[in-house]
Amino acid sequence: GWEVTHRFNSGLELDVNFLPDRGSGQSRVHLPAVSFRVLQQLRASFHSQGAVFIPDFKPTGKHVLNEVHAGLLSKVCGLLPPAAVGEVSTIFQERCEGSQTTSTLRQQSWEVQSSDSDTIVRLEEGREAADISVCCAPGVGALAAPIIALARLATPALVHSSIQVVPVRYVALIICPEAWDPYEAQMASQLGEALATTLMDEDFVGAMCKEGQADLEGVLAALDRYLTTLTIVPTVHLAKSSTPRGNRTSECLLSDSIVDSIENLICERRGIKKKSHDAPRKHHRQQHTHSRLRAAAAARRPTAATTPHFFIEVDEHIGSDRWRMTHRLQQGLELDDVAKSDNLHLPRVCIGALATLQQLMTPASVQLDVAAASPVEAVNFVLGVLRGDVPAAAMVDLSKALLDRASCTDIVSTKTLESEACTDLLKPRAGSEACNILAMTCKSMPKSHKISGVFARFRSPLNFSFPSTSLPSRFLLVFTGPVESQAKLATLVDSVAALATDEDLMAGLHSVTTAREFTRTFELRLDSLLMVPHARLLKAGEAEGGVAKEHRGGCGGHGGGHAGFVEGGSHSAATDDTENSNGALARFRETRDRVVKVVQKYSLPLISGVFLAMLWANVDEHSYHDFNDGTLMGEHTIFGHTVSLHFLVNDIFMC
Repeated sequence: GWEVTHRFNSGLELDVNFLPDRGSGQSRVHLPAVSFRVLQQLRASFHSQGAVFIPDFKPTGKHVLNEVHAGLLSKVCGLLPPAAVGEVSTIFQERCEGSQTTSTLRQQSWEVQSSDSDTIVRLEEGREAADISVCCAPGVGALAAPIIALARLATPALVHSSIQVVPVRYVALIICPEAWDPYEAQMASQLGEALATTLMDEDFVGAMCKEGQADLEGVLAALDRYLTTLTIVPTVHLAKSSTPRGNRTSECLLSDSIVDSIENLICERRGIKKKSHDAPRKHHRQQHTHSRLRAAAAARRPTAATTPHFFIEVDEHIGSDRWRMTHRLQQGLELDDVAKSDNLHLPRVCIGALATLQQLMTPASVQLDVAAASPVEAVNFVLGVLRGDVPAAAMVDLSKALLDRASCTDIVSTKTLESEACTDLLKPRAGSEACNILAMTCKSMPKSHKISGVFARFRSPLNFSFPSTSLPSRFLLVFTGPVESQAKLATLVDSVAALATDEDLMAGLHSVTTAREFTRTFELRLDSLLMVPHARLLKAGEAEGGVAKEHRGGCGGHGGGHAGFVEGGSHSAATDDTENSNGALARFRETRDRVVKVVQKYSLPLISGVFLAMLWANVDEHSYHDFNDGTLMGEHTIFGHTVSLHFLVNDIFMC
């Protein structure tokens, strides 16, 4: 059967069928967590031949989901075994019948419908929804990739969810083969969650539906762009606070602080009182795979008293014996030294860069407990590792560049921190250590040569610091490639730095004893990336308009079939310039942008001004000259000229 599993709204996720703790009758909203592997699969499925996108579906009858599902299935039935077509159609027919009678959708007995979490994800008036149905069927067989079919309705259609009637704009089907491996079986549900998280990103939805790009190619381009700038929330342990139930203390994570801020804003906008909780926010995936590996990593991890904090600095070689600082990160926040703004922001990662990172992590490239008494010794060790992977002709340039970094004290930085808050947050803590990430290109390296990397961890006690960073250096990560790979290299080091600001990850890397454990610690972190969709949250009193997300999943019978249903309203899919905005403000912005574009394209202000001036001069020449040549400053003159509109326009603004 079909059951509710997740709801999404305003960048938040609610696990409907996950019981977080004994004694707790509610699941709390949290940031969506997406696996790196699932994001790769999502991209592969959209780029496969089986992907379908119908841009403006126009249902004609009352049973909208029936029509949309039938239309999408007709596009993908050729990829399914003939015997499975009827089975899959029957499964989705049951899903559509359930949407018309919400009582047929199974609800967990512990779920409290009146909880504040349920209120947070409830769809607001003026917004739209996305309905995602996930189906794992035994008869589908072995597919090369899960099938994803997406339709955008020409006009929103009212559909019953488990808690309310929602206007659905997007309908998606995800069809996967039944998997007996528990980890593989989760892939179907996680794909649905990943798609729901993606649809909450208003940049993605806006790019997907731009005028002239509302087709599958537009979806693929928007998805690739989205996957290159994923905003993540690292695990950062903030100051502890007492719980309401006694003297116990619980750690507050950066992610919890962000969710609390979003909840406060939503409650303020809706005029409701936020309920207090002492139960932790837990994502359902934290209870799933690799439990023994996680336990082993926790056992190796130092105690909180001995675990150092890390300051991350990213430097780029810019030629002529010069290095430039590009990023500084600490406490889960990032400062772009080469950007115009000095605002701190959450770090971003690129899926392609993370794939490259996995390829670079080999037993030869990971070097642990390196003995080095100075930056020069550290760099010479790294050069020795690179020598086996870099052409001899390029080693001369690389050696010179790295030795310059080890000895130079004048690191180019275009950023002077004027904000007291920025200075405070980026100020190294007592007992902190440094993680230096260096990127450099080499002209003498062949264009076809791949990026090379070295991951070095230095032995205690730490005896040196790199110039420009006063903290003792624990990690040195060096990446190099041909000049043609400069953009790819920059994206790689940015993604590595984003992961390095995760305190749990760095604590694990600080304590592992083998290169294999080092690599596995990275892989475990990539298994659950906390995401922040790019979205705007309106404050109280502001107009609303947007698209909400609703994701559903289902399964067939035959024993062991998996079913999932995810629903939710997502503010983040609302955009200023897309066709999916349904509120009054969104419609106004869409019309405004279209008008401004036409006005600019045809220079309408200039033409209108000339026409009105000619008309005025011919109808009433006297008043025209009085307005044009009359003085604006009485008897005052500028260089002997009367200050008139004629003088200002002709002699100043047009000179």
